[in-house]
Amino acid sequence: MVLEEEMKPHLFLSYLLLSACTTPIVSLLLTKHKVDFSCSETRLDAADARSSIPKASISPSIMDTRVVNVSYSEASSHKNDVVRWGGFIIDIQNEEDFSLMQVRFHPLDYSGHPQLYKPSEGDLVVKTTKSLDSEIYVKYSEVTIVGILDSDINLPVDGENISLPLIVLTDPEKYPYIWAEDYEPISLDT
Repeated sequence: MVLEEEMKPHLFLSYLLLSACTTPIVSLLLTKHKVDFSCSETRLDAADARSSIPKASISPSIMDTRVVNVSYSEASSHKNDVVRWGGFIIDIQNEEDFSLMQVRFHPLDYSGHPQLYKPSEGDLVVKTTKSLDSEIYVKYSEVTIVGILDSDINLPVDGENISLPLIVLTDPEKYPYIWAEDYEPISLDT
């Protein structure tokens, strides 16, 4: 009987590790989630605007595409490679035949979720053939995208043209993926 009591913690950890094969529980346990206070009020407003739209906290399809692991600083030397990047939405422009989304880049964790507590290296632009609904793709929403690194795009910012990496979406029906506002990894620091 004593052996069974000693085994309970090990069985629980084994269950958690086996669960990780089908759910990102390890990510939830090991990732610390911190709030980007510079935009938290606006992000709460964005959540209210999208509250009627059902979303999963974690997309099982985020990791099912083969990509090249490219950092933001290496973008210019990896043209035509498929990458998985993310961050939060800064702006959306819907044109007649395409849409552009400007995103503040943040590195992703291994489950594909933007790590907003890590420093941003800059902005990027996402191009898609579908029109992006401004009630779904709300400013400051966290997004993950998969697409082809294309040539840089020049955008006017504060009277100057800046060159940003351009990503053309490979699957406009799946991406950009909007993360639910209630995504809250569990902290082990209790």
